[in-house]
Amino acid sequence: MSQATLKPGTIHREALRIAGERIHRDRTIDVTYPYTGEVIATVPKATLEDVRVAYKIARDYKPTLTRYERYKILMRAGEIIASRLDEISRVITMESGLCRKDSLYEVGRASDVLLFAANQALVDDGQVFSCDLTHHGKSR
Repeated sequence: MSQATLKPGTIHREALRIAGERIHRDRTIDVTYPYTGEVIATVPKATLEDVRVAYKIARDYKPTLTRYERYKILMRAGEIIASRLDEISRVITMESGLCRKDSLYEVGRASDVLLFAANQALVDDGQVFSCDLTHHGKSR
């Protein structure tokens, strides 16, 4: 979900994201709270063309980020999730019916995984010595 928090009695309308672009469609899929059946959000139903475009973009993608840049992105993502723990936990509970204790745990775990992955981006694999471990490094 976007930065808007799900609030009781309101329906959050989400967009598809393809290559960073937000796309809305007339056809949607309802997201319901499992215990009451209340519609809490909608997500666009992707068209076949949406899927084809997304696959083509993914297939043609050539990564250009250094290990340090990947580290910074993953660290920031983990920090953002940790800073929005309560909000994200509420969304998970509303979408899945998972109790708050468990959804809080899942959000914390997601943050931890991203922080761990960030650190792993800098680990020497013993095969290649990278010069791109800091912002001063170059992609070599």
